[in-house]
Amino acid sequence: MTGDEKPDGIAMLIDRAGRATRGLQFMDGLSPAQWEALRYVSRANLHSRNPSALAAFLGTTKGTVSQTLIALEGKGYLRRERRARDRRAVRLEITPAGRALLRKDPLRRIEALVVAVLSPALRAALADGLDRLLDDPGRHADGRALGVS
Repeated sequence: MTGDEKPDGIAMLIDRAGRATRGLQFMDGLSPAQWEALRYVSRANLHSRNPSALAAFLGTTKGTVSQTLIALEGKGYLRRERRARDRRAVRLEITPAGRALLRKDPLRRIEALVVAVLSPALRAALADGLDRLLDDPGRHADGRALGVS
């Protein structure tokens, strides 16, 4: 037993993995938050491609998301479309340039490492454990959920 299996060791490993992942995402002139927003919009269904849903997913404020969207629009990776029925409602769309950029997503490097280093059984166990840790509404730290809504 190396000590990494203990709760404090696991917490430190999760922290290190998070910092390493964040560090990789400062590329192509984007911040980690901008990469996360692009990924979210590219995968979200039509009803969830709006600033409020993005803010809820990221666990941040609408103001912070607004600044992220302004930056992505300015770079030509995303656009906001007003809905015909309700001009106040906005749908977020990835542009062709945004889709091309997502093909170079820095998280693909981590995906390649996971496939290269972990067996399918270990990947399944890791995914299950992280899913339970982050998404289970019954799990809280200091009264706050660890996952996002």
